[in-house]
Amino acid sequence: MNQLQRNLFATLAATTASLLPLNGDDSTARNDADLPLYVLDDYVVVAHTYAVPYVEVGSTVDLITREELELGQSAFVLDALRELPGITVRNNGGPGSVFGITTRGLNSNRPTVLIDGIEVSNPSSGEIINAGFLFSNSVERIEFLKGPQSSLYGADALAGVISIETRSPTEDGQSGSISAGYGSNDTFEGSIDYSLQDGAFDLTLGVNYHSSDGYSAQTSNTEDDSYENINVSAKVGYEITETIRLYALAYTINAETDFDGFSDPNGTSEEEQIFAKAGANLDISEDWQSQISFEYTQTTLTSEDTFGVFSSEGERYKTDWR
Repeated sequence: MNQLQRNLFATLAATTASLLPLNGDDSTARNDADLPLYVLDDYVVVAHTYAVPYVEVGSTVDLITREELELGQSAFVLDALRELPGITVRNNGGPGSVFGITTRGLNSNRPTVLIDGIEVSNPSSGEIINAGFLFSNSVERIEFLKGPQSSLYGADALAGVISIETRSPTEDGQSGSISAGYGSNDTFEGSIDYSLQDGAFDLTLGVNYHSSDGYSAQTSNTEDDSYENINVSAKVGYEITETIRLYALAYTINAETDFDGFSDPNGTSEEEQIFAKAGANLDISEDWQSQISFEYTQTTLTSEDTFGVFSSEGERYKTDWR
């Protein structure tokens, strides 16, 4: 065997030895930490009514993800909206008090607000929903589309659209959590969440409760402005086939808030809201999708102060086919 043959043989032996396991098959398995990490691009739904990569959206969209909501530790969506640039969020007192948003120089009723695609403004008055009624721990993401969007969402979208997506199961199995907390002003918070993903079937349930003695927003009125709120939500979906999916969801809010009136006694405002939606998604082909949905919104508002009792009730029925 000449020198060249000996070198080739040594190289082949070394290569073969490096490929053999030293301590069984486990030594050849790669550790998860050694695998490359791929970060998926954020997507936006509100700009086109269907998912589009964030970098491909020409409109101005602010996105608040689930991770950012958890880091911010905001109890209500109201506090999360304060972090968005270019808008002014105001409320006269605690979370359940009078609420408004100013953006693009327009009044507080102009941003259209959607929860899981449902328009949730007051049908009788057109007022925007109070973000102090919405708990952030049941929210998956918030998209704020700025600028006139009336061609997609109607006349109330002159100042933009706020789209709120609630949480859904992300993987097979079931999970749940229970939390409770107590703080100053005799404040109590509690929540129960449950989710289930079983093949073609998925279910999400949530209950959030908050009560507080609050504080007086006026220095001349020492009586505290209390606040109590309970949210209940449910989402269910079922894939009949790989191309047909049925779903239904409902969201209820029952909030009672005290506010400072023109005399010593506090005024009281009680609001009940129900949002519901059912629909189907059909993938006709790779290029064609059909979506049909039926929505229902009901809002009942009762307010009592020095001037008497005021009440209003409104309902909205909506059918959408795309």
